[in-house]
Amino acid sequence: MGGSVSSRAIAAAASMTMFWSNGSWLSSPQSPTTPSAMRTVPTSYPPPIPDGDQAVTYQNDVAHTGLQNADSLRPALSRKWSVDLGGSVSYALIAQGMMYVTVADPPPATGSPHGAKLYALDQATGRTIWGPYELGGSWPWANAAYDNGRVFALNVDGLVRAYDAKTGALLWSKQIPDPAGTTTCGCFASAPTAANGIVYTSGGGVAQVSALSESTGAVAWQQRVIGSDHSSPAVSPDGVYVTYACNQAYDFNPTTGAPVWHYQGSCSGGGGKTPVLNAGKVYARDLALAPNPIIDSETGAGVGQFVGAVAPVIDGSIGLFFTNYDTLQAKDLTTNQVLWTFTEDRPSTAPIIVNGYVYLGTGVGTLYVLDEQTGRQVYYDYLWNGITGPDEYSVSAPLAGLTVGQGVLAVPAGNKLFVYGSSGNPPWPPPNFTPVPNTTDQSVAYQVNPQHNGDLPGAALQPPLTKSWSVDFGEYVSYPVAAQGRVFVATGLFNNNDHPFTHLYALNQATGTIAWGPVPLELDVGDHWAALAYDSGRLFSVNSVGWLKAWDASSGRKLWAMRLASPYQTVNAPPTAMNGSVFVTGAGNGTGELFAIDAGSGTLRWQQPVANGQGSSPAVSATGVYETFQCHQISDFNPSSGAIIWQHSDGTNCANGEVPVLANGKLYERDYLGANELFNAGNGAMLGSFAADAPPAADGSLVFLVTNAYAYAGTLEARDAATNVLVWSFTGDGTLSTAPVVVHGIVYIGSYSGKLYALDGTSGKVLWNDSLGVAMRVSRGYEGGAPWQGMASAQGYFFVAAGNQLVAYRGSQTVPPPSPSPSPSVTPSPDPFRTVPGSSPNPARGTD
Repeated sequence: MGGSVSSRAIAAAASMTMFWSNGSWLSSPQSPTTPSAMRTVPTSYPPPIPDGDQAVTYQNDVAHTGLQNADSLRPALSRKWSVDLGGSVSYALIAQGMMYVTVADPPPATGSPHGAKLYALDQATGRTIWGPYELGGSWPWANAAYDNGRVFALNVDGLVRAYDAKTGALLWSKQIPDPAGTTTCGCFASAPTAANGIVYTSGGGVAQVSALSESTGAVAWQQRVIGSDHSSPAVSPDGVYVTYACNQAYDFNPTTGAPVWHYQGSCSGGGGKTPVLNAGKVYARDLALAPNPIIDSETGAGVGQFVGAVAPVIDGSIGLFFTNYDTLQAKDLTTNQVLWTFTEDRPSTAPIIVNGYVYLGTGVGTLYVLDEQTGRQVYYDYLWNGITGPDEYSVSAPLAGLTVGQGVLAVPAGNKLFVYGSSGNPPWPPPNFTPVPNTTDQSVAYQVNPQHNGDLPGAALQPPLTKSWSVDFGEYVSYPVAAQGRVFVATGLFNNNDHPFTHLYALNQATGTIAWGPVPLELDVGDHWAALAYDSGRLFSVNSVGWLKAWDASSGRKLWAMRLASPYQTVNAPPTAMNGSVFVTGAGNGTGELFAIDAGSGTLRWQQPVANGQGSSPAVSATGVYETFQCHQISDFNPSSGAIIWQHSDGTNCANGEVPVLANGKLYERDYLGANELFNAGNGAMLGSFAADAPPAADGSLVFLVTNAYAYAGTLEARDAATNVLVWSFTGDGTLSTAPVVVHGIVYIGSYSGKLYALDGTSGKVLWNDSLGVAMRVSRGYEGGAPWQGMASAQGYFFVAAGNQLVAYRGSQTVPPPSPSPSPSVTPSPDPFRTVPGSSPNPARGTD
């Protein structure tokens, strides 16, 4: 967006200004003035105002650069403290061993929310030193700035107060004059900037930039602008810069307010965004995802363009830009080459760079520290609170962001403020992982194995079983994955918009105590679905928006993370991992895609289109990868290359699938709107049909089928796999409702009334039963909103996910579970894996 540009050297007769008359803006030639002499431009222009090792306003300094290279902070970090202040917390000012934040007042019982408070907190402990002081206002927006021992707080109606930073004594209070004559407009939502004895802000019923004396609050000058608010002034020794809608940008003399230049956009409108002043350039933002101008701070001429949804950060030849609302990109500004991109966990904050490291918060509540040159993660921590990103349009909460000063990092996250310092340990090294051989006594996928046939013939488990432990997670528990002496589950609340996380846990198989986690898994709004798979010491998680992550199953160290390619990022069927690949299917735009991901690196091996992409977890053997969807749309792919081996279809444009089952060289394909069909897994020849709505299980010559499980009135049948002859049947208490699992020839099945049965696979004789008191059920292929449930067995234990509970049983003939295989140490810098990050009313959950 270009336009006319006037500089200091242009004659005043050519300069225009705007004034208010009879309810409208008019333009008129400025009174002739003598232009001031051009600046003597230093090598690095404009010269910054030194803030020392402090954070004095939004994006850390008065130029909003997001840089703090004078600070001692280095990763790895350690959390010093956190505090819940009862309302949305602003960015923190850091000075004099203290922190200063504004906090939105809680909404009243009736009426609109209003007002905010100012707190001064002890930097070392988080203890309140003075305040909270009520700042008032017609909306709960308020923000503050620091300079020379004073804190300046501005509320949304233009009332500025100055406080002694040490004592909290009120020094003065000033209502900013507004030509519109209102004092309750809610239109002064521009974070203040204070420098060299003057406090600057913008806004008002009549849009203007205002400068007030830091000592007295007296108005030093005011200048009208085409814009409104939400533009915190960026300040240098000889310039005050503001930017508004349509990229209307201004530079004023800091002392007199005399206009220096006006970058004229092609339109006008309300609102604005905070500019960034760095190395002689002003980065002006209007539309988040459209090109915005880079303006020469001396002349006002456009010198380039950039895309930035939040304030960019420029550190020498490296620029950090949000090229989408959740995509941070690092670029080499000399070559315009992209150095790295970061999208994990929905990045939400403007970044901060300190001594070569990028600090970034995410909407999922993860704090990341990245190497500035490579983007490698050198530290992260789970806050269990979404980290507040800047909302530059709203007056419903203070402006928030990260700040660094005096050796500490301040992170506002909703109603909480988290503070970190250096741990004294070096940055985390890259993950170092040694694969762990698989065994025959582990459950590694949905329905226990990669073929989904529910069979564990080599497991060391015999009934009768004895209940060993149970854990109530307070939310739905996924089917378990069990290996290495641990049992892994994902948990989530069914379609609950108020809880922004699903949780990943690793529990000790013998005791149910937390071995590592919980770890937050990003999710779509309200959709708490997530699923797991395991292979050779790696645990894999996928969530409903297509994020696939690998974890060291022993330590919980994240090994890699990747997101499925757009548009195939809707996932609601579990992944399957085998022989060094992870197979997962995503959906988007009415079609689907099967992805094969390298288990060691997270890189794509191959991808192939499939019919629908939802509800069907890949069934995998050494020679084939099988996917099935409604209308009997079936595909078999080569596991290594992705080449199509065979396909079958009875229709097109059909809906979700169901999980396929591989057993005895046959593929069992279920279609919940039609007949189930049986195929030769090697060549795709149709062999017949079968009746079952839950996934079948198989053991040797028998196949175990459950009809009416979806109706919670199931009948379990054992049939000869070759002839389909009925061997025996079982209805239990009349409410059988799970898929069967076969462990060492014993069939386990659960009911909706909470009964768990163990039957002899050959005769159907009931060998043991128990009442869980919680409903068990199989998930339909088209279900989302919460994790799928199921059963698993490993190393002498049997695990049942039922509602919010995970129940563990120990068999009567068992072998001791092996000790978890040791994983390579990441010391001396510890990972942030603890039993519960922060306090929690439920020891099995993190705080939401």
